[in-house]
Amino acid sequence: MNLALQPKIILITTLSTSTLYNLFYFGKKFYTFYLLINNMSKNQDQAQVYDNYIEIPYKHMNINYKVRLPYNNRLSFKMLPFTVVAIKGNNSFDITQEAGLPYLITPYDLGADCIITYNEEDEQEDYYYNQIMPFYLKCE
Repeated sequence: MNLALQPKIILITTLSTSTLYNLFYFGKKFYTFYLLINNMSKNQDQAQVYDNYIEIPYKHMNINYKVRLPYNNRLSFKMLPFTVVAIKGNNSFDITQEAGLPYLITPYDLGADCIITYNEEDEQEDYYYNQIMPFYLKCE
């Protein structure tokens, strides 16, 4: 912890009660502000959702980066009932992501045979092969 940002206790005997109260009040406000800034820096590894995009921080080779992806809030509700899996041989793995984000990956990119999107509401399956991206899962 940075010593300059730590709250300090000062004994002052000749100051009035209101002055002591003000010192305590502003010291408490400063400490609250410090905690807020400190927590913000700890949450830098979490995605932030904005109006039209989502910002996802990550670290690669000990360097911090951020990737920004399109985000469509209007489609997020329509995309909620979907489950998305990639099929490779006899194995499947779930690649479902947050509703509102387009699927910008292809079966080819994943080394998979196909991507299957399944809508649990109407029990509809759609298949994507080769270099075809599911995008917004036909919710557009």
